[in-house]
Amino acid sequence: MPGERLAAVDGRLRDPVADRLIGTAELTRLARPRSIATRRIVGWSIGERMTGDLVLGALHMAIALRKPTDVIHHSDQGSQYTALAFGSRCNTMGVRPSMGTVGDAYDNAMAESFFASLECELIDRRSFKTKTKARHALFTYIAG
Repeated sequence: MPGERLAAVDGRLRDPVADRLIGTAELTRLARPRSIATRRIVGWSIGERMTGDLVLGALHMAIALRKPTDVIHHSDQGSQYTALAFGSRCNTMGVRPSMGTVGDAYDNAMAESFFASLECELIDRRSFKTKTKARHALFTYIAG
């Protein structure tokens, strides 16, 4: 939506910030930007490792679907966000990167809220035998 401010809050392996390990026969990682205005997940990307390409995939999806202006991508200080390639691609997309401070528990409260709901409503209630089944369940959960 034009004028909507967008922030993506993602994290590192087992960091409670915004990506999680989804229990499957093979591990699955989730990166997802969330709109501060609507609190909706506006893009997502699922993979086996939390990489710059994974988080950029989620950000690209969010921008392509919502076409926001004044985009701020807020994250922790994971290596996928501090990489020069990530900063360069954000600049190309017109996205302003923002990083939280080390040890700030309140900095990622919005991401914590989403993952607490995801864990309670989906992950803790099921075990996924394959990555495909986990991806499908995550897509259904996020897309509603």
